[in-house]
Amino acid sequence: MNALTGRRPDTTLEDISAGMRLATLWRDMAFEDIVQRYRRSYLGMAWVVIGYLLFVGIVGIIFHRGLSEGFTFSQYVAYLAIGYWCWMYIQSCVSEGMNSISGSAGFAKGSALPLSLLFYRVVCRNTILSGVMVLGLCGFLVYTQSILDVRILFVLIAIPIYWIAGFFTAMLLGSAAAQLPDLGHAVQSLMRMMFFMTPIIWTPSDQGGARDLFAKYNPFSYFIAIMRKPLMGDIPSLQDYAVVFGTMLILMILAVTVFHLIRRTISLSL
Repeated sequence: MNALTGRRPDTTLEDISAGMRLATLWRDMAFEDIVQRYRRSYLGMAWVVIGYLLFVGIVGIIFHRGLSEGFTFSQYVAYLAIGYWCWMYIQSCVSEGMNSISGSAGFAKGSALPLSLLFYRVVCRNTILSGVMVLGLCGFLVYTQSILDVRILFVLIAIPIYWIAGFFTAMLLGSAAAQLPDLGHAVQSLMRMMFFMTPIIWTPSDQGGARDLFAKYNPFSYFIAIMRKPLMGDIPSLQDYAVVFGTMLILMILAVTVFHLIRRTISLSL
């Protein structure tokens, strides 16, 4: 293994492949990150569920009349709970992926392990936290008496899509941010804006207008749709999958290209 010879894998694809084979290591790193994050807390990871429950509950009560066109209160709460759960994973992969390399400068400079280990670590950490948050999501689905049938199996398609997209998002943003420190501030501002431009707390309008345009031309809408629709008794459309896979293809090409360009000089950038 290259780590034993004192140098990283020679090519970008070898780096990604070598990192994947070290699953036990990046899984343990992800768990350790979570332990350290909640080390001084009495409730620990329960805060993940508490924060999620409070947000969905309060927003559902306050905004269900003005932002839930054609939805009953129960339907809106389920819609909001699923959408916010998806968004928390996406946002975390973006924000933490941005710091995946710059936040681990010692590892990036001094270790012979694959750099891609840092991206797997980000995705694994957020997958674990999303798994914990599922407890709150299940509570809302039970409360709203959501009907789950065989269509829920489409979630099994969405899960690996989220995982792969999260990995390449961390790769692209982590690599770029290592060279462009100001990128983090720009992306964080953009993500705050995109939260309100994505159908999470509001439902698309059938009568056109800004809501319809934001939902139609926002790729985040389609990523959320492939997870939300099966959990609400619907089937994602071919358009949903077409936009998602097209976006992922572009994301993968950009991520691999940027990572390839910076991985040799990463120690000089930090």
